[in-house]
Amino acid sequence: MNMKIKEKYNLTRSQEMYAEYLMQGYSQRKAYILAYPEAKDMKPSTVDLLAYKLFHNSNLKKRYDELCEMRTEENIRKAIW
Repeated sequence: MNMKIKEKYNLTRSQEMYAEYLMQGYSQRKAYILAYPEAKDMKPSTVDLLAYKLFHNSNLKKRYDELCEMRTEENIRKAIW
């Protein structure tokens, strides 16, 4: 993970991966399991709750919003050319 991102958002590597998986279109459950492999042995309801709580972490939400903005800008640039 880029140190600037780590310092700006204070996220763990797994949290950053979770945000990136969400941006790739994975559901919260699947993104959580991919970012936290140990979660694959948990009950789906437990994973759902953990994924929900993580998504509402203020630092993660800010990073996710930034990733969304970056994707939007990239799509606009592609549409222009």
